[in-house]
Amino acid sequence: MAAKNGIIEFIDSMRKVNSDLLLVKDKNGRGLLANAILNRQEKMFKFMLGVKNHKEFFVSYYDEFGNNILHLAAEFGIPSISGGKYSTTLHLLRELQWFEAVESIVPPACHESKNKMGFTPGELFTMNHLELIKDSQQWLKETSNTGITFGTVIITLMFAAAITVPGGNDQNKGTPMFLGKEAFTLFAVADAISLITSLSSVLSFMAILTSSFAVEDFMKSLPLKLFFGFGFLLCSVLSMMCAFYAALLSMLKGYRWILVATLCTTVIPASLLIPSILRRSTRILRFAIRSGFHSIKNTKSH
Repeated sequence: MAAKNGIIEFIDSMRKVNSDLLLVKDKNGRGLLANAILNRQEKMFKFMLGVKNHKEFFVSYYDEFGNNILHLAAEFGIPSISGGKYSTTLHLLRELQWFEAVESIVPPACHESKNKMGFTPGELFTMNHLELIKDSQQWLKETSNTGITFGTVIITLMFAAAITVPGGNDQNKGTPMFLGKEAFTLFAVADAISLITSLSSVLSFMAILTSSFAVEDFMKSLPLKLFFGFGFLLCSVLSMMCAFYAALLSMLKGYRWILVATLCTTVIPASLLIPSILRRSTRILRFAIRSGFHSIKNTKSH
């Protein structure tokens, strides 16, 4: 029960009294490490791997059903994140990281070992997480389609703005009337950045839609593409706002109250959109490159 609930202090006290008690098993033939893995107790997992003289036994045994600890890591873990299909994708990502962490400490023979039902750990993981994979795939596709729509709209607006520049063009020379002015330079740069980043965002989301959606893609490839899609989209929105304000600054020079009122108004949609994009993109990136689990893998050297 201590291993299932991650009560390290109890296990440590028991070990100090009699280290052989660490080898105790339940009715299914599963020890402390197995129960910690099955219940996703990361701290307990690290602690058990740090115990001297018992590690080899911990990572190479089989329970009554022919499962090694990698089979147990392939079981469906209880979700620790709430929030619809977005959280489903994060849950799948965490499950994959957990499976990979356990895979890194077991002997190579355990990777293709079959239990009494005839499943390898990899096959068992796919079977147990099939619905989670489908839900994550659907959410990624829906999110990518939405991102492509927004990105395409911004591309259209910024391309049109680049052609019809503020103040129009000189009838004789064909050059923009405000060419050389600081506000116009800001407009041109912001417009170009918005156009390029929105195009990059669309390409990032399209890369997700054209992905094979293999299980291993959910570990790094898909989260990073989604992060870059969100990141480029955020940059394009901010640059578009800068271009809009610079255009007004070029045409309404001297009407400061209008500029201030416009700036305050444009902050409202930005304050609604930006925090949401930042929160989701940073959380996805943290899960994708996190590695609380890297420290687990490093216990191989202890």
